Amino acid sequence: MLLRRVIEHVKAQNWTAVALDFVIVVVGVFIGIQVSNWNAARADRETERVILERLRSDFVQIVETESHYLETVEAAASGAEALLDAAANDRLPAETASLCKLMASPRAFRPPPPPSATYEQLVANGDMRLITDETLRLELAEFESQRSQHSVSFGTAMATVLALSRTFWTAVDICDASLRAPDSRFGMRVSEIVASPEFAGAVSGILTQHGNAERAHRATKEQAERVLSFLAEAE
Repeated sequence: MLLRRVIEHVKAQNWTAVALDFVIVVVGVFIGIQVSNWNAARADRETERVILERLRSDFVQIVETESHYLETVEAAASGAEALLDAAANDRLPAETASLCKLMASPRAFRPPPPPSATYEQLVANGDMRLITDETLRLELAEFESQRSQHSVSFGTAMATVLALSRTFWTAVDICDASLRAPDSRFGMRVSEIVASPEFAGAVSGILTQHGNAERAHRATKEQAERVLSFLAEAE
């Protein structure tokens, strides 16, 4: 209809009307584009709101997991310290069950927490732009960097512990076997192992790795808490 009217105005050489029709077309297109942009921006903000909620849920779980892991690692370090002290001062219990119980907590190692599934999906889909807070984006990247470093250090620590503390793990395996099928020979073998010079060195190595693990878990937990604080500000 508008095109027909423009043609009529051109035939009539009514240039004022032609100019007015042109302005109407331009303004209409501009308004249409603006409305489309506003709708897209509103949709992006709603998507961002959902993303922030999911990220918050992820990181609340990560902090809770790391809090639990930290307690476990701290208890393991304390147990290793007590075991090392008893071994160094010839105060290890003579009873097999008590001796095995003393070796229970130092064996507990915990891996880094799993990544944020929401963050991984954003990166994989190239959708990080949907998070408008640049500082929050940087904190998320920093957390994943810390978690990745933690994962590498955990793998190295476990390889080191298994390689350099075999005496301890041999005693632990025998303790586990004695629980499944009690046998006096197991007790004698454990007593022989813990009395060896290598045993104290093995426990010392485990204590060192627990100290490293505690620092790694604490750093990961603190970075996750930083992300949570920025998420709270972004909401």
